[in-house]
Amino acid sequence: MGAEESESSPAPYRRLAEELRRDIADGRLSPGERVPSIRQLAERHGIAPMTVKSALRELQDEGLVRTDPGRGTFVRVDASARVADSPSEVAQLLARMRALESRVDDLQAQVDELRG
Repeated sequence: MGAEESESSPAPYRRLAEELRRDIADGRLSPGERVPSIRQLAERHGIAPMTVKSALRELQDEGLVRTDPGRGTFVRVDASARVADSPSEVAQLLARMRALESRVDDLQAQVDELRG
């Protein structure tokens, strides 16, 4: 169950983040280009908007995209160099860190709910 299952079947936000990472590296999403909206990505991939937000947050933490409130999310000008230079181990560690942060946020929400 545990590690084996998560490695063979990554979380949906990780799959989306990896796809967007590839799109940036391959030039399908160009520097300065607007990333499809959260709603568009959620519908296209059959996932929840919060899952899309997690994927975009991961890419933002890696310096691949920037979000302008009210305007959208855009590929950073130097993003393709970052993808090409970032070792996969670093990307994996960042993804794991993001997953842990998400779990901590969920636990905190449960504690807050119980406190009432």
